Amino acid sequence: QMETNELRYFISVAETQNIHKSSKLLNISASAISKAISRLESELEVKLFEKVGRNILITKHGLKLKTDAAEILAIQHKIMSEYGLEESGANLKIVGPEMAISNWAPKLVSKIKKKYQNLNFDICPTLNQEALEKVTSFQADIAIFCSEKNIKSEFFKKIEEVTFKCFVSNRHKLSKVQSIHIKDLIKYHFGVTNSSLLGLETGKNDGWRDDKFDRKNISVINSIETLKNLVLEGVSISYLPDYFGQKQKFKPLNIEGCPFVCKQNIYLVRNKYSINKIWSLL
Repeated sequence: QMETNELRYFISVAETQNIHKSSKLLNISASAISKAISRLESELEVKLFEKVGRNILITKHGLKLKTDAAEILAIQHKIMSEYGLEESGANLKIVGPEMAISNWAPKLVSKIKKKYQNLNFDICPTLNQEALEKVTSFQADIAIFCSEKNIKSEFFKKIEEVTFKCFVSNRHKLSKVQSIHIKDLIKYHFGVTNSSLLGLETGKNDGWRDDKFDRKNISVINSIETLKNLVLEGVSISYLPDYFGQKQKFKPLNIEGCPFVCKQNIYLVRNKYSINKIWSLL
């Protein structure tokens, strides 16, 4: 009979499409992973992967098993966790886009730790849609998910409505102005981070309407820390979620002549096997 460890090894290889990468991630020998997959294929009498040159690709049978295996492991995780949250070793996986998870994951951990001090956490920045997929496919317990929509579901819990604003530090020349017109503002340098870090839809950059007010002087930065430092140094203006700008003690600019604003709803998302004891605390 198949063992849960074999399913864990298989899911890792299904994610990475590479046995050696999975070997490093799991700290298990590549030969042990290969043997586990061979045992699964023999028991199920199907091919889970096929070789394409030096690479491997998951088959349609592998894709089906990936979904089923994730659900099996999620049920096992729920049972073990529900009865053993007070004991060391239980693990909770939280996923979400980088800026949101950097803000809310510590708050979630703080709340949970007050009740369950021995619980371990696996906090993984992911793309926004990927975070949702990982929870719904039972590969994570809780997602921090950003959406412009109002979502009504027993599996979604709205925790914040976010407004994007233009922020500067007190070292920027605009920090002393009372207000500025949008046509004057777009002449200044903007630091623009990748939409995936902000949990925005692909192609929207930082949520700014460049189709209406085209910024000519921008730097695209794929690092939140670098973006923060550019603003701190007074080099850049940045269009950011209000929670992030306020946390850094940046100054929001009062902008005239712009009717547009980018908003997000921040949700916690669980699946049907997520730990009910934890969900009730959040």
